[in-house]
Amino acid sequence: MDIFHPISCPIVLFDRIVQYGLAMHTKDKKLERVLKALGNARRLVIIRFLKNKKRASVGRIAEELNISFKATSKHLALLTSTEILTKEQRRNYMIFELHPEVPEAAVSIIRLL
Repeated sequence: MDIFHPISCPIVLFDRIVQYGLAMHTKDKKLERVLKALGNARRLVIIRFLKNKKRASVGRIAEELNISFKATSKHLALLTSTEILTKEQRRNYMIFELHPEVPEAAVSIIRLL
């Protein structure tokens, strides 16, 4: 197919616009998820705690911050899904720490904590 053919040109242009739109949509969705994750006071406290302590288990984070184990687990799951935190299984414990490649949108906010 010749992309310079008068009939195929609008189709190719439309395909490129759709691909660009989908790429931007995906990028915008990821940014939105990261910002929502950072838009919660308890999650910011968890991030600050891990920034200072480097790594900790769910139980230790819950105990230190006086948050229920269940609520802490939910916050940690969301922070992990947005790649702000990483987790590692150690025996019967799940250990969390800041992700080595935190999303760019989160870097400046984490520096402020």
